This record gives sequence, structure tokens and C-alpha cells, in this order.
Amino acid sequence: MTQEQHRKLDIAVKIGGFFGVILTVVIGLYQFHDLREREIGQFADLKEREFYSELWRERLNLYLKTLDAAARISTASSLDESKEARAEFRTLFDGSMAVVQDPVVDRAIHEFASALDEVEAGSLTHKELGIHSYQLGRICYSSLEDSWNKSFGGSSDHSEGSGTE
Repeated sequence: MTQEQHRKLDIAVKIGGFFGVILTVVIGLYQFHDLREREIGQFADLKEREFYSELWRERLNLYLKTLDAAARISTASSLDESKEARAEFRTLFDGSMAVVQDPVVDRAIHEFASALDEVEAGSLTHKELGIHSYQLGRICYSSLEDSWNKSFGGSSDHSEGSGTE
């Protein structure tokens, strides 16, 4: 091998080594970025799961409180007897329920509130309110069932569900 060939081979090896280092750095950066993106995605999935889990837990709690108040109202023998339950229902209706209820439950709770207004006006009896209370309970159950059967890909709160059975 001549000195000129040796020099050319040395240059080729150095250029090849340089490109090898560059390629190794590029592949390493790509793998780091890809791993980082997957970790961020997993973290976001975990946070989404935690969020929906807490939302659904709170939804269940508020639905139960609202339904208990509605049942106490509809089973009361007089307006005086249902005074506390009516106040509790109105507080839930005007407050926390507005945050967690889905559109179908929102319509049902407004229907119950309208029927309650009729009871307070004297055009409907507490006993007649019972069917509205029952229907509200079935719609809340259906809303919760939809949540339990739903994957964590997003909330169904923005879609219109069937709501009734």
C-alpha cells in the first residue's frame, strides 16, 4: 500500500467515523425524544383517568344527594314536612349539580323542578311528584351507567344520550 492510498484510507475512515458519530447522535436524540413523548402521553393519560375518576365519583355523590332530596319531597305528606328537603334540592339544583350533570340529567332535573313548582303552587300533589322523582332516578342511573361503560378517551357529557328506559 502506498503512502497516498494510506492517506486516502485514513481520510475515508475519519469521514466514516465522523458520520457514524453524527448518525449515533441523531438516533440517540430521536430515541430520547420518542421516549419522552411516550412518557408525557402516559402521564397525560394518567391525569385524564384521575380527572374522570374524580368527576364520576362526585357525580355519583351529587346524584345520590339530589335523588334522596327528591324522594323525601315526593314521599312527604305536606309542604311543611318537605321544607328541608325542598331547600336541599334547590341548593343542589342551583349549585353543584350544574357542574357534574350531563345534558339528559339536566333536562330531567329541570322537569322535576317544574313539577315541584306545581306542588308548591298547589296544582300537583306530593304523591303525583313521585313518578317524577322515580324518572329522575332512572335517568341519573342511565347517566352513571354510560360513565361506567365508557373508556377514558373523553367525556360523553357533551353528547346527547338516551337517558330513559
